[in-house]
Amino acid sequence: MIRSFVVLGICATLFMASVWNFLKLHPVHIDKRYHFDYSTNHPQSPTTVGAGGHGTAQEEHRRLQEQDDRFKILYMVTSLAEYDNGRRATVEGRDRFSETVVPVVVESAQSMNNYNSNNEVTVYFICHYKLSNRRYQELRRALPASIQLYVWDNATPIGYAKDNEDVVPNNQVNASLEDNATPIGYAKDNEDVVPNNQVDVITRALARQHRFIIKDLLLKYDMFVAFEDDMLIKGEHVAYYQQTTQQLYDLRFNAPKSLPTDQTLFYGPMTQMMLRRMLPGFIRVEVAPSADWQPKRQRHNPQANSFPHIPIDYDWNLNGADSSQQARLDPSICCHRPPNGQSQSSPTIEQLRYWETSIKALGVRQMPDKSWVLLQAGNDERLYPDLNLRIGEFWTGQNHETEYFGEEAERPNRSSGDYLNNQGGWMATRRQIIEWHTERCFGGFLPPYAAPQFLDDGLATATVEFWSGGIELVGIKACNLQRMIPLDPPTFSHALLYHTSNNKQRQKYVQHRFAGTHIQAFWGQLNAIRKNAETQKRHEIEQLKAQFAAGG
Repeated sequence: MIRSFVVLGICATLFMASVWNFLKLHPVHIDKRYHFDYSTNHPQSPTTVGAGGHGTAQEEHRRLQEQDDRFKILYMVTSLAEYDNGRRATVEGRDRFSETVVPVVVESAQSMNNYNSNNEVTVYFICHYKLSNRRYQELRRALPASIQLYVWDNATPIGYAKDNEDVVPNNQVNASLEDNATPIGYAKDNEDVVPNNQVDVITRALARQHRFIIKDLLLKYDMFVAFEDDMLIKGEHVAYYQQTTQQLYDLRFNAPKSLPTDQTLFYGPMTQMMLRRMLPGFIRVEVAPSADWQPKRQRHNPQANSFPHIPIDYDWNLNGADSSQQARLDPSICCHRPPNGQSQSSPTIEQLRYWETSIKALGVRQMPDKSWVLLQAGNDERLYPDLNLRIGEFWTGQNHETEYFGEEAERPNRSSGDYLNNQGGWMATRRQIIEWHTERCFGGFLPPYAAPQFLDDGLATATVEFWSGGIELVGIKACNLQRMIPLDPPTFSHALLYHTSNNKQRQKYVQHRFAGTHIQAFWGQLNAIRKNAETQKRHEIEQLKAQFAAGG
């Protein structure tokens, strides 16, 4: 009998130890969040909610069984300011929540929900400020009743300021957590310096908070869409991402694990690992006042970042086919909106301008299915000594007849901020997130964020763009994935995202990153580069055939 009790005790101890180790490796994140009663549309008192707060486990299991056939999208919106503070070319005191946030969130959620009758969208609103009941009701009434709304307000984490200072916005009350400390008040002169030894809100880390929600709800949703509060995301964008991702999966299914030939080729077969590293990308655009608009900081040099010596070719024909059509990108997908008095509702394609990328840093590639894609900047292929991981591309500066940037020109650093192409957010399927977290991203994609890859749980130095702009996905010290955009005109149009604040073009420290051409001309130049690549491919294949015939 005593021996049996001893054995049971040992088993119980081992079991509890295994549970403890599992919890240390897989901590459950629990936050104070508002949990809303959707039958009455009234917010309840703050409740400790785990995994979204959907009720008992039995009720949640029954709900999931009933909705298994629905394609569930979790749309997460991060909002820093309720009112504009006058910085970044905004108007101080403007009601940002009512005039920008609510219209963008409602348009985006409705579009995603209505695009396919099988879609089911849930909105999770994450904000730095306290969301009053009046503000909540404003957003709740504007959304269709079928779209659930969750709110996590006062979501900005606190911590010790790093890099000697954290900038406190003008409209933010800067409060110390210590008794008898310096009186609180609004920051003046655009910033207040927070000493290293003072605990304060880390506003840049607000952009990190959606990752905790994803970890809580990873198994409950099929698609995760995380964007800043002024980025208009439509159902067409989600469909483009889904379809292109599925095409990459199909290519991966038939791809070899390794190849004996030179992996730096910009055409031909690709390995499974190359394809695993690829994901669909986006390009942010703003609506310029007119088609001939030029950034102020480039008026002394109107050809900056426009490269007029690169031809603009709107003839979309593949592999020298006789049938050719003048291609036009479609601005309605990204940028046509119901009239709201805040911005142009139907801009032309020539009014759409892009920034934080340049044709000088980009490359194109022919995929194994013979389609052509743009490979965006951000990652660095030199980090991969294993050629079965390295994705070959045709740099826009290489041509067997003409060197667009000069014979001695070198390709710019693709990981530079001038070319990173911040998307203002990102989206992914559940399968992608699991792969990124377990296989591709240094330190993981989901929390906890531990040393040595992350310091102070990711609060130390990671920027807003790192967390919410998609930069972690492509960054060389993070996931180092490769974004791609199909070059065929209809699909390329679906990869354009509208930055509705339209203020980047007015910011003096951002204008130099704008191109001197509109997005239609940019695509035309990429198409000319694509034709150069086709010519180069035929030239190389002919050389190989000649060598083979000569017995070389």
